[in-house]
Amino acid sequence: MPTLMINAPERPVSPPRKRWTREDCAPLESSGLFEREHLELVEGDLISKMGTNRPHINAFTLVIAWMQ
Repeated sequence: MPTLMINAPERPVSPPRKRWTREDCAPLESSGLFEREHLELVEGDLISKMGTNRPHINAFTLVIAWMQ
């Protein structure tokens, strides 16, 4: 039988985020934690950088040529 929840707690829309600074990242880099990771700090977010491979370069070149 279904039950009705009254005054259910509200769930947060998204989890809290950590805004990184260059000073926050420096000790992690020097410890070797990011040694095999390709990360980029963009406006406080650590973004995993996509590796560049030949099909990606070819598609990118074709799109740029098409746009011109």
